[in-house]
Amino acid sequence: MKRDHSDLEKIKEKLFTCMPFSPDPSLRNIITGLVAKEDVNVHEYETLGNEIIEKMVGKSVLGISFKRKDRAKTPAHESTIKFAQGRTIDLALLFQRFLVLSKIRDLSLEDVMSYELSPFPTALFEAKEIIHKADKPQLAHAVAEYSSKKSKEAVMDSIPLTEHYVLDDGSQVHRLPWKKGDSYGAIARMYADFTIRHCGKATVVFDGYNEGRSIKDNTHQRRGQNPPDHQLQCKN
Repeated sequence: MKRDHSDLEKIKEKLFTCMPFSPDPSLRNIITGLVAKEDVNVHEYETLGNEIIEKMVGKSVLGISFKRKDRAKTPAHESTIKFAQGRTIDLALLFQRFLVLSKIRDLSLEDVMSYELSPFPTALFEAKEIIHKADKPQLAHAVAEYSSKKSKEAVMDSIPLTEHYVLDDGSQVHRLPWKKGDSYGAIARMYADFTIRHCGKATVVFDGYNEGRSIKDNTHQRRGQNPPDHQLQCKN
């Protein structure tokens, strides 16, 4: 009797939170309680199937093409669902949280939900195997904002004495404009003079990568999506 009473209470609680006999005309999962979006039409699968058959009549096999928009859409055809304005629920992330909670009994639900659980470190990766792009302008803005609130003496005191500069060659390319008609040697001398004049003793690094996988693969992939605006030809 005790077990029967416990089961009845569970059923009662489930029906209270997710009533399958609600007069609400929207589609709802009786297990999870999720409400389907307006474009879900899986309940009209027979009508959709008949429409596809009508389009096939009188056509050859090679002339028939099945389009994705003609498929019956289920609540699972999207990885996220609308929860509130400006908010979405990632079902995979939600499942991972519940899985961890079920394996570790000594943690409360509040403690588990306070952490961002993910198969990859979200602080370093924007997606699986895709590293976050460095936001250099934001870093420069933060440095400038910090310096503007301090006196020149305070800023200089917080900066250690520089014994040697290591410069990225890419920064030189963006800083110094080329003059039309300059030779490669003239451009190289311009870079060298600028470096000696402003930095004194310095090492300019021309970074390159061997064939195969490297940490620059994602950057090259992003850059390859946009065709270059200018082509550079070096002549002796």
